[in-house]
Amino acid sequence: MLDERQIKAIESKVMGGNITDMARIAGVTRNTIYKWIELEEFKAEVSRCQQEFIFSTIQIITAYAPKNAQALIDLADSTTNRKIELDARLALLNKTMPNTTKISIDDGRDTKDNVTVDVLDKEIEEFDTE
Repeated sequence: MLDERQIKAIESKVMGGNITDMARIAGVTRNTIYKWIELEEFKAEVSRCQQEFIFSTIQIITAYAPKNAQALIDLADSTTNRKIELDARLALLNKTMPNTTKISIDDGRDTKDNVTVDVLDKEIEEFDTE
């Protein structure tokens, strides 16, 4: 069973702390942290806590998504700055309909007609020597 110091170290790790942060918060040396990291129970708890943190973060982001979308809509509708309006509308589009604001240019040629730069350089050299 993990003790209170190990739990504090794990919480620090989950919140982005490094070995030094973990040791300081747990009140132990860095060497102790390195030893703990090798323990299966410690590893399993770190993994469980990280997954729990990710899950709760996703829930928070999902809960705020409608409010954030409305804020972008309000900003786009109320600003007089065309760049801010465009950025807000593009942000909404990119989040709700990914890949809709990307521009693709097709010259109509089949890819089989594409050649490498080396081939073109060789053809140019041959043309220049004629």
